[in-house]
Amino acid sequence: MTARFGVHSVFHLTGTGPVVAGEILDGTVRAGMLAAIDDRPGHGPWSIAGVGFADNVARRKQYVLLMLPNAPLIEDLRALVPPGSVLTISDPEPLAST
Repeated sequence: MTARFGVHSVFHLTGTGPVVAGEILDGTVRAGMLAAIDDRPGHGPWSIAGVGFADNVARRKQYVLLMLPNAPLIEDLRALVPPGSVLTISDPEPLAST
């Protein structure tokens, strides 16, 4: 199963690490899935450790937050996924049984 996520902003949340805020464009997103840049699949995938919500009361908007602890440093992540970027969200590959 895959989903698409539109990026609004990228920031560092103390105690959590890198966070991408935006909206789910289609599909379902949950912790444990992987996020990669839609038009540059060589960047990522990054594990989604948690999914949350944040309200921007002044703009009357609510954003979905993806916690990405194994993403690059925040400055690098901001350069990789500027506002308007789209992330492809997918389930991790199942482990091969031996």
